[in-house]
Amino acid sequence: MRADRVALTSELVRQMTTIANEPVMYDASYRRHLHGLPVTKEQAERFLRWASDTWRGTTQFAFLLLDPFEALAGFIFIKSRDPEGAEIGYWLSAGHAGVMTNAVLALAEAAGEAGFQALWARVQEGNVRSEAVLLRAGFTPLGVAPDPEKGHALFSRYHLALTATNEASQPSRVRRRAERPEKVEP
Repeated sequence: MRADRVALTSELVRQMTTIANEPVMYDASYRRHLHGLPVTKEQAERFLRWASDTWRGTTQFAFLLLDPFEALAGFIFIKSRDPEGAEIGYWLSAGHAGVMTNAVLALAEAAGEAGFQALWARVQEGNVRSEAVLLRAGFTPLGVAPDPEKGHALFSRYHLALTATNEASQPSRVRRRAERPEKVEP
């Protein structure tokens, strides 16, 4: 669901704080910046406000992944308006495995319909689950390179060419269809 259409409640902030402090999520996204300190509720709330605000400036497009009980399960977003090749990013709570491939497929379909020609993603070396998500969604690996913005850690880069109908999101490849994101415009 579009991040700007999800009410910012104390329960959502609590869920975000819990997810951000899960070991895998914390190590990948927060440990270096927070010097080992836990993610606070205030930081989680700032993240959720930022996700909602991405729709106001329409320079990025953030979606919250909610489970059937409306609890926060994950996050996925398009990081730019570049129709020739926008980067995507995502994360998923450890307690909600098995839904990210469908979320990536749904996002790719919406991006293709909005006129994006390609999507790409970076995956930190060793994150085999994320690499598997991208491969199942039809992305092609392009190679490994250090990322100066991430302390020169090694990242694999993946690419997905889109068409108007986005061949990568053929229904036969989707086990459980994710909610389709609302329209995104580059």
